[in-house]
Amino acid sequence: MLSRLSRFVIANRSIWVKFNISGELNGELNGELTDRQALVYKEIRNNPGINARELSETLEIPFSTVDKYIRIFNSKGIIERKGSKKTGGYYIYGKQIQ
Repeated sequence: MLSRLSRFVIANRSIWVKFNISGELNGELNGELTDRQALVYKEIRNNPGINARELSETLEIPFSTVDKYIRIFNSKGIIERKGSKKTGGYYIYGKQIQ
């Protein structure tokens, strides 16, 4: 299968992520996540409890975009929110995607 290598720069550090051309993320979601969605997912996985504002600032993605991705993840049962509206954050729910 053909692959594409994408580079993301976060806080002056480069991260290389390999995606299948069909959009698969290690074959788990069969093309359901975009590159930016995968970046948000991985940030939540690596920083459990992170909130949307922190995601937006860390990844330098507009808050409205992060909020949209979070709604998509919630609707698919990928993440869950724990805690209060003010101090709570997001966690990976169920089976993690590598």
